[in-house]
Amino acid sequence: EYITFYLSVPVMLLFSYYLFPYEFSKKILYAILSVCALFVAVGLFTSYDIFTYPRPWYQAIMLLAAFYGLYVYAKAAKNRRPGSKLFFLGFIVFIVTIANDILYANLIINSVPLFYVGLFLFAIILSILLSEQFGKTFTDLQVVNASLHKANEELGSMNNEINEKNSALKKINDEMDSFVARTSHDLRAPLASVLGLINVVREEKNTDRFNTYFSLQEEILNRMNSLIKNLMNFSVNKKSELNLKEIDFKKMVYDSLKDHAFINNTHRIQNNVSIVQDEIFISDPVRLTMIINNLISNAVKYADPKKESNEIFIKIIVQNKMATIE
Repeated sequence: EYITFYLSVPVMLLFSYYLFPYEFSKKILYAILSVCALFVAVGLFTSYDIFTYPRPWYQAIMLLAAFYGLYVYAKAAKNRRPGSKLFFLGFIVFIVTIANDILYANLIINSVPLFYVGLFLFAIILSILLSEQFGKTFTDLQVVNASLHKANEELGSMNNEINEKNSALKKINDEMDSFVARTSHDLRAPLASVLGLINVVREEKNTDRFNTYFSLQEEILNRMNSLIKNLMNFSVNKKSELNLKEIDFKKMVYDSLKDHAFINNTHRIQNNVSIVQDEIFISDPVRLTMIINNLISNAVKYADPKKESNEIFIKIIVQNKMATIE
């Protein structure tokens, strides 16, 4: 019975401290807790005659703690802490009943014990206060959950966007690999022809034919320069619409054959070209040139040297706005 009496002040102090931590002094809290701990120790380890003796002193400590609590709650109410006004009013009623019981127990006034009435009213006020805080916490939790749900949706959207960008990046990498392979074809053929012409010029005894070879070199290099310009603008062209123009298949094919005319072993390859184009055909000349260059380059590169003769057979038929290339 006495231990619970001695513990009432520490419990109430701790409750008040955690309720209004900014108004409650830690130094005062630790000082009162230390004094109360001595009373609790006396109640635990001494006899009845000893632990009942300091009861009046503890009542004085209880009153001092109660008035300090009243100061803390008034300060909290002034600072407009949540629920502080209601708590302050409830504690006034509670402290009045405590003072009444102390005076009644010491036969100073002739009244009735009111502690449990005050405690009952204070408990109701605390219930209301805690219910309001619980309701506010629940509302805040709903807001946080809504924000979290929105954040999850945004995160899901971002993940989808990242996956789409990863797919697009993979596609770009695949296209880049293909682009490098095609470009190597288109650049290797004219370079090989120029190198072949250089070897022909070295072996040529008739200097009068040099100008012819130089003209061929110039023509091949000009077409190569044009190809490089197209490649430099590849990223722009890739994103833009097709550059549709009228296609002259004869010029396109024979230009490509000239670009490959002086590659090693091409003198052993016979070109058999058949082009039937009696109507206008519209397409992208840059892309179509790349296709024809790649096909002719592969034919020259992979010609069978064991055969007595090799032949590149090219047949193009344009009709009904379509072109068939073999």
